[in-house]
Order: sequence, then C-alpha cells, then structure tokens
Amino acid sequence: MAVTQTDDAVATFLEATRTKDIDRIVSTLAPDAELLSPLFGRMVFRGRDDLRVLLGAVYRGLSDLTWREVIGEGTTRVAVSDARIAGVTITDAMVLELDDAGLIVRIRPHLRPWLAITLFARPIDVTIGSDQHRAYLVVDDGTGDDVDAVRPAACGFAHVPAGQVE
Repeated sequence: MAVTQTDDAVATFLEATRTKDIDRIVSTLAPDAELLSPLFGRMVFRGRDDLRVLLGAVYRGLSDLTWREVIGEGTTRVAVSDARIAGVTITDAMVLELDDAGLIVRIRPHLRPWLAITLFARPIDVTIGSDQHRAYLVVDDGTGDDVDAVRPAACGFAHVPAGQVE
C-alpha cells in the first residue's frame, strides 16, 4: 500500500509505529528516505531497506507508545510522543519532512531524557566496526534473524547490504 497524501503519510506512520507494523511504516517512506541518528552524531540511515531494519528494531523495543500531538503543516511536521523502555519514559519530538508526493523523506528524532536514551540503545545492540577498507554499523534486533547492517552514509562509510557483514 503506497501512501501519497501528506496527512495520510504522517497519520499512517504514527499509527503503524504504535502498532509495530513495519510494512505500514515503510509504506509511508519515500524510496530515498533518511533518518538522522539521534544517538550517533552525524550518522544518517538511507533507503527503505535500511530503515525497515532500523525502525523495526526501534519500535519493537518500545512499549506504551502514545503520540500526543502533531504540529505543523505543509511539508514539515513535528510529532510528540511518549513511550516506555525498561520501565522508564522516553519522549520524542520527531521532525518529519515530506516530499512533493507527500511521503516521508526525512526523519529527525529528538529524544529525552538521557537515562531513557541509554536504555533505548541497549536492546537494539548496535555495534560500530571497521576494517582497513570500510566502516559499518550492525543492528541486531533480537529476533534471531541474521545480523543486518545499515549504512551510516553521512560519515562516508561504505554500505554493507543486509546479511553480508563479516
């Protein structure tokens, strides 16, 4: 299902994150969508495949996700949420930028407080590694599937397709 209307993409994304429906989440994203990491400085995750892995790991780790409000109009929205991670409340003021077709092209999460952010990162099991030819980021989402890699493209790291990390 492709979402093409601006309000529908944002509303569908928010509802899909609440219900942990990764296919619906991905349906709201533009093919070249990107997420600016709230945890790793200048790291950017790009493309639906990488975002499927990352967002699946993120939203499976949260409980009691509630979107309180959506602010803005046009191509930029801010959605404010509360969720629980290991018994601690985590708050997000997520900026969602939309393309001309009304699909989400950029996601900029802004998380708080620090303790919740630390707890949030732990169950996702993120590992940053490198060898002499490339650097990579590995996300183990705890499902028992093969380890998946996502590219921190803004740092100039090489992309490693899912399942091909040594």
